[in-house]
Amino acid sequence: MGAERPTHALDPAAAALRLLSAIEELTARQSIWLRAGNCREAVAVQRRAAPLFARLAELGAAAGTEVLRPRLDRLLAHRREQQTWLVAHRAHLESERRRLAAMQGRARQLRTYALGSARRARQRLDAAV
Repeated sequence: MGAERPTHALDPAAAALRLLSAIEELTARQSIWLRAGNCREAVAVQRRAAPLFARLAELGAAAGTEVLRPRLDRLLAHRREQQTWLVAHRAHLESERRRLAAMQGRARQLRTYALGSARRARQRLDAAV
């Protein structure tokens, strides 16, 4: 058959500790992707961490998990910083996209004008000859 799952469940404090360690690992990976400029991978890592945060929140009220609160607070602060950076970076990229689209539109207009001017000049030369 398939791999057997253990029949014993972790106590809430141990489960919270494992979740927190996994989230820390994912947060470190996300930081690496952000420093490398790979926002797509950073967001993918953030999405993978979301259910772990949700499960950790469920375990938060359990006895024994309060000692993990300082680590969790640091992680949440770091996650907010990363999210703020991603939002600002996306806004910057969107602004650049609009600027490039406007430049492309102006270039099209200039091309049309330049082609028209060249045709008129050629017609004047042909008429003069």
